[in-house]
Amino acid sequence: MTQAAKRRRNHTAPERAGGNLLSLLATVALIIVGFYYVFPAVTSGDWLWFSTRFDAQPRSITVINRGERTEIGPADPRFRALVAAFNASITGGYRNASLGFSDETWEVVDRNGLLVEAAYTEPVRLHIRGGFEPTNRLGILVSGKNIHTTQVLFRSNAADWSPLPLVLNDVAPLKSELTRQGLAD
Repeated sequence: MTQAAKRRRNHTAPERAGGNLLSLLATVALIIVGFYYVFPAVTSGDWLWFSTRFDAQPRSITVINRGERTEIGPADPRFRALVAAFNASITGGYRNASLGFSDETWEVVDRNGLLVEAAYTEPVRLHIRGGFEPTNRLGILVSGKNIHTTQVLFRSNAADWSPLPLVLNDVAPLKSELTRQGLAD
């Protein structure tokens, strides 16, 4: 075999320059997506941090309307519809709040507000990027004097609400169910 024939035989086609660039872009994209998903999952301990689905079943619901408490349990015919509306309001999405409530604000809520509390037998967890400690009690502030945002307030077995609430995107399902059942104005 001649030298020229050997060179032709061992010669491979040069790689396309676009192939290397495409591989690089794919790798960078995977790293960015992985970092965006994995970092929050690891730091919060919640691999479903992006999900807003919430379907926990409480042991009771308490509606506090202008200081008057109405406790509703599973045997009450209103219970299932209220749980569905409560969960739908949370499933509608939420985000971290920048400010919490003062003691004075809570006094106004107690006198003039509409708060719905759900108590759970086992701790429940909301999925959120920054993490959310499991809790036995969630509350949705539907309305109140000087309250300009609607918020989910969370507490564990403690007597007080946590100072850092979550802001809900939409409480219309809960508000309309409370009105339909005559539990709110």
